[in-house]
Amino acid sequence: MSENGKNNARPGRIRLAGTLLAFVLICLAISACSTVPIPTPREILGADRGEKIFLGCNLWHTESLLIPVENYPKGRILTAGSEVELISYDEERITFSDANGRIFTLLHNTERTMMPASGFIKTVFTLKNPLEGLDEETSALIRKGELAKGMTKDQVFAAWGMPMLTRTPNWPLNNTWTYWADIDKYRKVVFKQEKLLETIE
Repeated sequence: MSENGKNNARPGRIRLAGTLLAFVLICLAISACSTVPIPTPREILGADRGEKIFLGCNLWHTESLLIPVENYPKGRILTAGSEVELISYDEERITFSDANGRIFTLLHNTERTMMPASGFIKTVFTLKNPLEGLDEETSALIRKGELAKGMTKDQVFAAWGMPMLTRTPNWPLNNTWTYWADIDKYRKVVFKQEKLLETIE
């Protein structure tokens, strides 16, 4: 190739290198912009630093402090109103500690809860003690995971937790809630005018 041909080729190579560099920079910028920071559990709840977090409902756990997403009424109860500290979460588990420093693992399964882990956190944990303002008799029943006719939906939720969303769509407005009693066993609660009418085991 003549010297003149080599000189003519150089601007083309420079333009190509410049185009490639611009493309790489654009890709890096898009990648940086698309990285959305994952909110902390406290941010999900809108809790300020130092603000107390409570269990919104009873959770039944094994001796190894594992809580199935189905919340089967078996094992020991970590009661509604217990003060807790959320540690971490992903789409399969939520880790938190109680006032005694015990670390629990609450399992999560989107197919069971019909919501992402962040929504599950907002359902199970709360910034207000659900037992606050209740009479002692009702509070005692809830702590034992027991129901009584005339309880409100909030009180039933505190005692038994969230019903099966696969069988109880739009559950806050539904008048029949279905729960897991055990593997392949269910129990139901029926409301009338927002108050507990009966329990079907």
